Amino acid sequence: MHLKKTNNPSPYLSLGTLALAVAMSVSPTALAGSHGEHDEHEHHDGHGHEHGSLDSHEHGVAMLQIAREGNEIQLNFRSPSVNIVGFEHRARSEEQALSVVSARQTLEQAQSLFGFEGTACQPAMVNVDVSALTPEDKHHDDHDHKDHHDDHDHDHDHDHDHQGTHSEVTASYQFACDSGKALDALRIRLIDAFQGIEHLEVQWVSGSAQGAMKITGPDARVAF
Repeated sequence: MHLKKTNNPSPYLSLGTLALAVAMSVSPTALAGSHGEHDEHEHHDGHGHEHGSLDSHEHGVAMLQIAREGNEIQLNFRSPSVNIVGFEHRARSEEQALSVVSARQTLEQAQSLFGFEGTACQPAMVNVDVSALTPEDKHHDDHDHKDHHDDHDHDHDHDHDHQGTHSEVTASYQFACDSGKALDALRIRLIDAFQGIEHLEVQWVSGSAQGAMKITGPDARVAF
């Protein structure tokens, strides 16, 4: 199967758009207990207490949405940039630029980040967006400075004004499975790949079932 990769900032693919909208509305419940090395708070029937979300841009927290439709699985990941590379501004040094490249490459390794139980699944689409961290085009900046000094100064001041703003890294994955019905569980290794993620808020929808949980372990299992 041909794997399509793109770095275009398109956080959602066409598959499961409606299902993901449903997943976004899930209000996870806090059920007592934990499983293994991660805490799971599952929700199946639409009743329970609300759980935290990434809307507040909380460092250490990331979000993963999962939608299963037929033989296809779609995953949408979103995290504050600091969890991924340790900063949230555009790369200002060669070392930071290399960190961004490394993070993108790691996020593109879909089969290393996710595992499937019960059936074989192959990545069909990977879409990683780290554009908020990539360095500005230096040649473009120098040209603006030479020909449009005032505009360049304005842009320079604008950059300084926004050094404290937040940025995010997103990634979307689409997997094609041999048998969607045979899929028992999904293994998630994002926390192992990125030490800045302290816990992962997971929302999932599969057919008529939906749920949510909080993951804190490096190799977590989401059962469908």
